[in-house]
Amino acid sequence: MSEGLWLLNNNYGLEWDDYEFLDPLLIFILKKHHDYFDVKIRAKYNRESVYNEVVLLEDTIIPDFTRLYSNDQFKKIVREMEEKTDSKFHFCRVVIIGYEFMVSAVFDDRGYIVDFENMRLVE
Repeated sequence: MSEGLWLLNNNYGLEWDDYEFLDPLLIFILKKHHDYFDVKIRAKYNRESVYNEVVLLEDTIIPDFTRLYSNDQFKKIVREMEEKTDSKFHFCRVVIIGYEFMVSAVFDDRGYIVDFENMRLVE
């Protein structure tokens, strides 16, 4: 189990935050900090499983985009995309691709990946 948690930290940059015990499952609540957002996600460990693995539950990603939404550069690129595409920005979401947490900005017509290095939206 400790090796599984170490792998989640090493591969995804996740840190332990809390846990819930639902016998025989141990549910770990993990967190990741990014300059523009925070994420909480769960992982499960089945004490009765012979595989002794910690499994990341990718469908339980809980993002906090407070810092991103208040960032002036992000507001600017959202406004520009709204004008360019004549569609309205709705929200951001996080998905895991490989070992990376990718953020997309969702508009009426489609989603765009947020490139944080260059603070731009990518199709």
